[in-house]
Amino acid sequence: MYLYNVNSYTMKKVFILLLFSLFLTSCEKDYLVPNKEVPQWLKDRIAKDQKDTNSFSDISAWIRYEYNGKYYYEYNLMTSSQFPPVFTDDGQLLSQTKDSYIDYMNNKCCKKYIWKGKTYSLD
Repeated sequence: MYLYNVNSYTMKKVFILLLFSLFLTSCEKDYLVPNKEVPQWLKDRIAKDQKDTNSFSDISAWIRYEYNGKYYYEYNLMTSSQFPPVFTDDGQLLSQTKDSYIDYMNNKCCKKYIWKGKTYSLD
């Protein structure tokens, strides 16, 4: 009986540890947009920022939203008090006229990270 309890206890610990590890690894991957869905211009921009030692890449993130049936991309810098620049799927800066930008900000949805810097944490 004693041997059964030790094995059962050990198996429970192993199962919980395995479940916890699986949870941590799956959460990290789920927030990112799959690489094949990221436009090439954005891949190039992220790669350039990561190589530039003067950039703010550690405290920034690229986030994809949906708006009016299309994807839009925001560059979010933790230390900035300004609205983030918003880019269209082909890399063009979204017009920041007051009405169009406010409509975008109020009606965007489906937040998905494309890339986050090492110390980025606004969520």
